Amino acid sequence: MAHRLHRPLTHHLAGHIRIHAQLPESSRVRVCIPDPISDGISGGSFHTVLIEKQLPVFAAPAAYFALKGISSAGESGSVLLLKSATGDLLIADVTGTLTKPRIEGVSSGKSAAVLQRALAEVGGSALRRRDLRLLRVDGVHCFALWVHSERKPLEDVFYPLHPNFADLRVGRRYNLKRFETAFRKNASEGILRWFIRHELEAATRKDSPGPPRSGAGG
Repeated sequence: MAHRLHRPLTHHLAGHIRIHAQLPESSRVRVCIPDPISDGISGGSFHTVLIEKQLPVFAAPAAYFALKGISSAGESGSVLLLKSATGDLLIADVTGTLTKPRIEGVSSGKSAAVLQRALAEVGGSALRRRDLRLLRVDGVHCFALWVHSERKPLEDVFYPLHPNFADLRVGRRYNLKRFETAFRKNASEGILRWFIRHELEAATRKDSPGPPRSGAGG
């Protein structure tokens, strides 16, 4: 991330960091990369938050993902993995442009620690030929680390970061086929539940007595 964005990010994140790190309101926060270029501000009086990683986020509705698979996902922003001076891990959702980023939210739940462990697991020389992304599938609460290969997309792997309705286990490694199959199974079960509910409601309406008829003479 360009150094010119340090100040805007600090401005947007300061309030969130104070809350999540339980800092006094008067404390000053500075966001920077692990090896920051000096910007003329003394670091000793600041609570420094490091940007450990920035990952693009791809998103898709659950229905489209079940029908079309990973090809239905489109880029929708990015996520910053942050580490505070006290060692706390945070995740910040970022939208907007490089020059005008907008912070949509900051969280400090288990997903940040799971993401850090997943990044450590996939680290190494293999990443030279792969891209790191995040995948968000709306409707089933799925948020996963996506290790993507442009040359061999069928070898993509996924690491779910928090519990979801597709029954994908947090932190477990899934290949593309198993990952997409889980969503198709979830969609099929959802359609079956809807059909059964619809049939039961139709049967109930059929067996229910209709409204009383008015007399012929009025």
